[in-house]
Amino acid sequence: MAALCAAHLVTLHQNVTAFTYGEPRTGNAAFAAFLDARFGGASAATTRFFRVSHENDGIVALPGADLGYVHQGVEYWARDPPAAANTYVCGGETLDCAAGAAGDGVNAAHIRYFGIGSGDCPA
Repeated sequence: MAALCAAHLVTLHQNVTAFTYGEPRTGNAAFAAFLDARFGGASAATTRFFRVSHENDGIVALPGADLGYVHQGVEYWARDPPAAANTYVCGGETLDCAAGAAGDGVNAAHIRYFGIGSGDCPA
């Protein structure tokens, strides 16, 4: 939802920065190219679209690339324990990071980012 919302907002406003956590593949190659063009490219030095993944988050690899879905931009892959030294910058559609870590659907890695889980937030 965040990537789709960001795609809409960036057509209306010039200075949009997007952050997603555990984002699945959202669209096809044309959609990824559109986002890359609008958010400053697929380079860690120029992007304004920060796609964060964690360990073996199984949602990141869905839907399958064999169905024509691809990731846009750059992936910032966070490993445990949470620290800058355990965060890696990866290419858009790569198996080097979360998508290649063999996660399966909604798992513990998907519901806990930077040591904070969904149940840890105040109501």
